[in-house]
Amino acid sequence: MKFLLPALLFFGMSFAVSAGTPTARKANYSVERKGKEKVVMVYRQITNAELNKLFLDNKDMTTLIMPDRNINNPPRFLVSPENFQNIKECKKLKSLHMRYLNVTDNVLQYISDLRELRYLDLRASKITDKDLTYLKHLVNLQELYLDFIPLTDAGIINLKNMTKLKVLRFYRAPITDRGFKNFQKMLALEDLEIGESLITDSSMPIISKMTKLKTLDLRTKVTDKGLMYLAPLKELSWLCLSETSIGDEGMNYIAGLRKLRFLYLEGTKITDNGISKLANHPKLRTLYISRTAITDKGMDTLATLTKLENLKLNETLITDKGLEKLRKLKNLRDLEIHKTKVTPKGIAVLKARLPNLNILTRRNY
Repeated sequence: MKFLLPALLFFGMSFAVSAGTPTARKANYSVERKGKEKVVMVYRQITNAELNKLFLDNKDMTTLIMPDRNINNPPRFLVSPENFQNIKECKKLKSLHMRYLNVTDNVLQYISDLRELRYLDLRASKITDKDLTYLKHLVNLQELYLDFIPLTDAGIINLKNMTKLKVLRFYRAPITDRGFKNFQKMLALEDLEIGESLITDSSMPIISKMTKLKTLDLRTKVTDKGLMYLAPLKELSWLCLSETSIGDEGMNYIAGLRKLRFLYLEGTKITDNGISKLANHPKLRTLYISRTAITDKGMDTLATLTKLENLKLNETLITDKGLEKLRKLKNLRDLEIHKTKVTPKGIAVLKARLPNLNILTRRNY
């Protein structure tokens, strides 16, 4: 979910720039203009000296896209105070992409006064809790990506006044309930991804007040009882609870989320009884329930999910009899049944009914 970059399609540090003035190519970076926006994309081979000069030559840029770290083709520059200090002159900067870079040595101090900054991507960088102190004044941020960084409660406290955030992600950060209390004023959030953090049911009352949420990664220590606090999240369309202790009781609360389109429950404790709560769900497009105790009986429920397009049933107890029940799902396009009791004959029967269905019998990683 991207809010600030309609001109950029962002995935894996690959970008497509929409129609604007022709790209001006410098030695080791390019410049694209669209109206008042100026996008600078840095190439991997830029040198330290060129990087310093880039900031001074492009003080009016609004977006800066740095090349990501690549083991086989590492950048020639170093992310250091000496090379980045001139970025403080770029007062119009709204969007800064620095994912997978070795952002260390207090580099973030030079962006602390960039008050126009709306988007900041530091995923898998080398920042620490201490570095987050430089971000606490960036109260206009709307998107902040801190995935794959071992941040703790001590650092997260610096984010508490970022009440304009719409996207906050810190996947795999060991944040606890104590640290999560700092997010209670973030009521504008639409995308919250806190997978593999240490929060428990104690933090769920705070999440329940984030009623604008559309995306929620809740792969945490939350239990069935904690899911009762999902009820106010009427706009939720994407929910991940995979590899949690969630069971059939929790499905009562999930079933009430009628705008859900994507639901991930792999490796949970749900059974046919729990999945039955989803019967006739009006919006569900993607459902992953691999590594659960679902049997052929549960296929009766899945057959009522007529909007379903993607379904994963790897390592479940289904057989040909259950698979045949999916014949009613005319919109189904992708089905995974790795390590089940389904036979080639059962697959052939379903394919005859749904010729456009792609069926994978080996796990798709």
